[in-house]
Amino acid sequence: MTVTAVVIPAIGSGDTNPAIGVQKIGGVNFQTVKILDGTDGSIAPIPGDATNGLRVYTTAAQPVTTATLASVASSASSVTLQASNAARKGWCCFNNSNAVLYVKWGTTASSSSFVVKLSAGGYYELPGPVYTGIITGIWASANGSAIVTEW
Repeated sequence: MTVTAVVIPAIGSGDTNPAIGVQKIGGVNFQTVKILDGTDGSIAPIPGDATNGLRVYTTAAQPVTTATLASVASSASSVTLQASNAARKGWCCFNNSNAVLYVKWGTTASSSSFVVKLSAGGYYELPGPVYTGIITGIWASANGSAIVTEW
């Protein structure tokens, strides 16, 4: 494998010698990229090698062993589906009603102020990172309930 640098002219950067690394494969030049650690001013690459690959460190989701299930009666005025909880890891809702449920991350859900429009019999799960504030809802007409689960 041969890696070469191709010098290109600077465009308004003040740098007079920028370079792009390329690797020729089958007669075609492909750009090579050096992945840095992201520290401002650093040129330290992220550790990795041909045997072990690129080392990427993440914070894995921690397993949970308890969940709280509740039934919230439907209402034609905004109701709290789930109170604010800074320790929330996840949340889901099943619309156990034959009317549309408007769900809002925040106070006072309405048919014009909502995040999710949940059809009758619909299911929704908060994406990560999980919102931890109050969750409110309002139905197009009051019948049935919402089954909510927080973990």
